[in-house]
Amino acid sequence: MHRGCLKILWLWQHRWYVPLLRSGLILPFFAGYFYNGWMGGMGCFMLAGVGRIFLVLNSTFCINSVCHLWGESAL
Repeated sequence: MHRGCLKILWLWQHRWYVPLLRSGLILPFFAGYFYNGWMGGMGCFMLAGVGRIFLVLNSTFCINSVCHLWGESAL
C-alpha cells in the first residue's frame, strides 16, 4: 500500500475511533432494548458489545504471542 494511503487511513481511524467504539457498544444495547426491554439491552450490551471486544483483543494477543514464539525473523 502506498505511504500516502496509509497516512490517510491512519488519520481516518484516529479521527473516528471513539465514535466507532461507542457505536459498537450502544447499538447492541438499543437492539436488545427494543427487542426485550432493559434486560435484553443489557444482555446484548454484554454479549455483542463487551464480549466482542474481549474476544477480538484476546485473539489478537494470542496470534501475536504465537507468531513471536514460533515465527522466524525475516532478517
